[in-house]
Amino acid sequence: MLGRKGLGDKNNKTIVCTLKDKWVNPGSLAPSLALAVKSCARGVCSNVKCVVLLLRMSWSGVRTGLELVRRLPRVSLANLRPNPGAKKREKRRGRGIHGGKKSGRGHKGQTQRGNRPRLGFEGGQTPFYIVIPKYGYNKGHRLVNKYLYVLRLFSPKFGADNFAAKVNIEVQWASELAIAAVEKNGGIITTGFYDPRSLDVLCKPVPFFLRGQPIPKRMLPPEALVPYYSDARNRGYLADPAEVQKERMVLAKKYGYILPDISKDVMYSMLTMRKDPLQIFFGLAPGWVVNLPDKKILKPTDEELCRYYRSEL
Repeated sequence: MLGRKGLGDKNNKTIVCTLKDKWVNPGSLAPSLALAVKSCARGVCSNVKCVVLLLRMSWSGVRTGLELVRRLPRVSLANLRPNPGAKKREKRRGRGIHGGKKSGRGHKGQTQRGNRPRLGFEGGQTPFYIVIPKYGYNKGHRLVNKYLYVLRLFSPKFGADNFAAKVNIEVQWASELAIAAVEKNGGIITTGFYDPRSLDVLCKPVPFFLRGQPIPKRMLPPEALVPYYSDARNRGYLADPAEVQKERMVLAKKYGYILPDISKDVMYSMLTMRKDPLQIFFGLAPGWVVNLPDKKILKPTDEELCRYYRSEL
């Protein structure tokens, strides 16, 4: 029995038709039948007999399909076959004149007889994995920090009290005692990071200038060293200047000396001079080319180059 609301004429009446006393879902009908039923529901077709006729035709097609399925053989391992050309006949080996002599293994030797040596055997000589000596896992794979100024500001024999120079110095690492010895005399000490390329340029400036290459920009420290160079207690070049001044007073109280006032010093401009975090040499910006033979300095004029050397990338 078929009963669907909305299947009817333009007056939207319900169509109920009997079909072999069975429920039939219009969604399971053939596409043409479903289209006809939908057209009737929209009011395009108002002929009820047309719908009933289509239902009868659809039922006859279903009955024919079921009868065909009953007669066809079931899918089983007995009637499964590979696709044509998918399976190739295996080559006969080792049958003499009836299919081959050497079985594809060639003439004589270890390969034919099946006693090939193990992997790594080199015929009796000392194998490669024994010739190479053992070495530690971390050897050559650990982080090594290269320091710029490896020197003594004062001799251990005389101590830090005898250091009396007034300097403005930048190093990569400094102890607390060295910082106190410099600042006690009114000097300035700053710790800054230098990558290997910048360190090589700074240690050997003349050969670098003779090559005629632009001065590279100094890279920022790696993530593990950022806290050290951002700490005012270490006089890091990335630290806040106000925090550095507070730490100078704290260190002076700890070691018992009076911090000199350098604002009235004759060398005030020299003592307060500091380099940019991307700068390697005092007074020379990244990207400049120093021409020693002609005693000239060439500066880039291209906007893209200037933007690159000013950036921190």
